[in-house]
Amino acid sequence: MLLRRINLHLKQQNWTAVILDFLVVVLGIVVGLQITDWNEQRKDNAKEQQYLSQIYRDFGVNIEKANALVAHHDERVNDSMYAISKIIKQKPQDDEEVERFKWAVLTLKQRPPLMLEMGGYNALIAAGDFALIRDNELRNLFIRIDSAITTDKEMLDIFDGQDWNEQDQQRIGKTLPHPSGRGLAFEVDYDYVANHPQSLSVFSAWRRSHATLRDYRSYLAKLFTDARERIKVVNNQSFDTENSQ
Repeated sequence: MLLRRINLHLKQQNWTAVILDFLVVVLGIVVGLQITDWNEQRKDNAKEQQYLSQIYRDFGVNIEKANALVAHHDERVNDSMYAISKIIKQKPQDDEEVERFKWAVLTLKQRPPLMLEMGGYNALIAAGDFALIRDNELRNLFIRIDSAITTDKEMLDIFDGQDWNEQDQQRIGKTLPHPSGRGLAFEVDYDYVANHPQSLSVFSAWRRSHATLRDYRSYLAKLFTDARERIKVVNNQSFDTENSQ
């Protein structure tokens, strides 16, 4: 009907009416495009909030995991210092000190990997939806977290090479049947360890590796915390108890 009216006005050379008809057409197109853009933006915002809610929950779990490993590495640092002191100063004096020394040798190689909950973030990346995150500060935090996780894995690969050679390892620590007949016992040849020229360097390297991982994983926990705080700001809500995990 609008086209017929425009044709009629052109035949009548009613230029004012033609201009008004043209403005109506343009206005209709603009309004239509605005409505389409608004609908798409609304869908994107809903999808962004869905991603962020999942990431918020995941990062809460990751903070607990990272802090647990920080405590683990701090204990290993203390154990390594104890072992070094016994190598330098004196042999363990009683059964309790002997067991603690054995425990240090047994556990100092324990550098667990970070088993993080990254399902929400990985889904965001896999879907190619990273651009949905509108807040630049939050985007930068995600990038820093991703880079820090990669660095953490690279450090573990480097630290895994810090050890005695295989022959020494077999002499230093042996796994034997437990005297009770149940399970296994770990035996440490203290004299061999104390007089081994490589002992101090190995224990020192282990101490440094645990101290480095402790500090770095503490930094990761802070990144996860900062990201959660920023998500609350971006979503303009405090998140209820259900989302706080």
